[in-house]
Amino acid sequence: MNKKKTIYFSATWVPPTDPKLWPPQPVVTQPVTIEEYAANSLVNSEEWCQRFNDAKIADYTLKVNNANQSIDNGYAAVAPLVPMAYLPIGPDINSYYSYGISTVPVCAPLALDPLPGPAPVPVPNTIDVGYAVPGGGGKWFGVGSKDTMPCGFVTPPNAVSADGITGSFEKYAAVGAGWYLLLT
Repeated sequence: MNKKKTIYFSATWVPPTDPKLWPPQPVVTQPVTIEEYAANSLVNSEEWCQRFNDAKIADYTLKVNNANQSIDNGYAAVAPLVPMAYLPIGPDINSYYSYGISTVPVCAPLALDPLPGPAPVPVPNTIDVGYAVPGGGGKWFGVGSKDTMPCGFVTPPNAVSADGITGSFEKYAAVGAGWYLLLT
C-alpha cells in the first residue's frame, strides 16, 4: 500500500528594501497629444507586424525544408506558397494604427531542390566485379552496381575488380546481386 507523504511549506513574504520599489508609488501619467498617440500607435503596430512577419518567414522556411527533405528522399513535393506580409493599417478616426495582411509577399520565394532524374538504364553485358568480401579469403568479391551478367558467367582472364585484383571470375547467385569467385 502506498503511503502519501505530506509536505508542508512555509514562506514569509518580505517587502523589497529599495525605497523606490516599496511602498508602491502611483503611476504618474502625462497628457499625450493626438500626434504622440498616433506615433506611439504606429510604432507599436510596426513592431507587431515585424514579429508576425518573422514568424511567417520561419514557418515558410520550415515548410520549404520539409519539402526539400521529401525530394531528397525520392518523393515529389509541392512548393509551399509564400505567405503575405503584415503591414500597418491606419490611422483610423481615433488616430489608431492597426495591422493587417497585405498582398505583398513576406519574403522572396525559396527554391526547392530539383527532383532526381530517372534511374540510369543498365547496359547489357556489363561486367562489374566489386570489392573483395571481408572474410572471403581474397577469393570472393561483391557484384558492382553496373553488372548485368547472368549467373554462371565466367569473365575473361583480364577482368579487374573494384579494388584492383586482375583475374578470371565466375558469377554466383546469392541474395541481392550475387558474388564473383576469383578463379585465377
